[in-house]
Amino acid sequence: MSMEGRNLTGDSSGETSGTQIFLDKLLKQNGHLRAIACLRLGCTSKEALYRCRDCFYSGMYCWDCIVVRHLQTPFHRVQIWQNRFFTDNSLQLLNYTISLGHNGVACVGPLDIAKDFVVIDNSGIHVVNLAFCSCYEPDKPHTQHNQLLCHKLFPATLQQPQAAFSFEVLKTFHLLTLQSKVTAYDFYRALEQKTDNVGLKNLPVSMMCVYRDLFAAKHSGRGHDPDGIKATECSQVAVECPTCSHPERNLSQHWASVPVEQWWLYLLILTMDANFRLKNWNQWHAINQANQKHSVGYSSTGIEGVICGHHSLPCLVIVSDTRSRYANMDFLLFQTLVRVTFGRLLLSYDIACQYSRDLFRCMKQMPTTLQLSDNAASCFDFVVPKFHLYGHGMQYCTQSDLEDPERWWAHINPSCPI
Repeated sequence: MSMEGRNLTGDSSGETSGTQIFLDKLLKQNGHLRAIACLRLGCTSKEALYRCRDCFYSGMYCWDCIVVRHLQTPFHRVQIWQNRFFTDNSLQLLNYTISLGHNGVACVGPLDIAKDFVVIDNSGIHVVNLAFCSCYEPDKPHTQHNQLLCHKLFPATLQQPQAAFSFEVLKTFHLLTLQSKVTAYDFYRALEQKTDNVGLKNLPVSMMCVYRDLFAAKHSGRGHDPDGIKATECSQVAVECPTCSHPERNLSQHWASVPVEQWWLYLLILTMDANFRLKNWNQWHAINQANQKHSVGYSSTGIEGVICGHHSLPCLVIVSDTRSRYANMDFLLFQTLVRVTFGRLLLSYDIACQYSRDLFRCMKQMPTTLQLSDNAASCFDFVVPKFHLYGHGMQYCTQSDLEDPERWWAHINPSCPI
């Protein structure tokens, strides 16, 4: 916005404008504030050269006092006055070592001191010295992991961690990917910019996947299982659709013996689709690209999923390392069906006309744990989503558009790749 023609110095009465006042205050933040002594009560030092960019009261302090002031906030950003301007400093350069296990007080016999330990926080990327406490069962495996987690730091590696993410930065990134579709790369680059481009190497972003998995297990109650998280079975962390058929929960005792004309009351609706946003595939060519592999140089080429057609809740989703293969979709479908109860199934898929031809023949070649009964074929009705009706005909039309997967893809595609 152009400032030409605007009165920044004041109005006709000579009073200072609000804009000038704001500008003066902003410039004052870059100054030394005429500090002649350390602001900490009882301190006699007259070398007040340090200040914190993140503390609410950003006064000037001496070397010792700025360190003591940050025993409970070790990831604040410190600056030093260089006679005419401030430059970035750090608590590490002030010989401060973060001590784990004693509420900030140094352990008398630290287990290990990690030099140049990287901590990624909302305030930026920090290089710190970290002392692991020897009082925390040093002979037990993963002691370092336990101490980091107790201090709300998520280790970036599983063996001898040299980097960690604060819980807050992981939560912030998780919310931003859902709301603003920020990718991990852009989020990390923003933190680099916030840290004045210190030149650190890129850290693995896969830890975000571990973070999400752990919180999914927590929210689904897996942490209270006496057998631990290893006892988690397929679909136990998924959110079940409340309107789907659940015997002994929302079905009558004689639901299986109702007349055929009432089966619609217990109809299971599933929608299937694949999303190749990671590969930027050519749109609407599922048949031509089925069973083809174009994944050279890619760790994944998309995701494939089965979505409940009642309330659009995901039933099962996998990451694909190839183009859409019928075997992948077969696995998704039967892995879903063996865990639910249904009297009749309405299955929607973009290429249902072709996919349905050999579905039950292929089922016989799958593990017995994924096979349905011999008469299951008579309970299936195949349809296509309404977007594809022009190519398939109105005889496949239903009373729903069955484009539930597309709504999911539209929601998550802006966040890809992560």
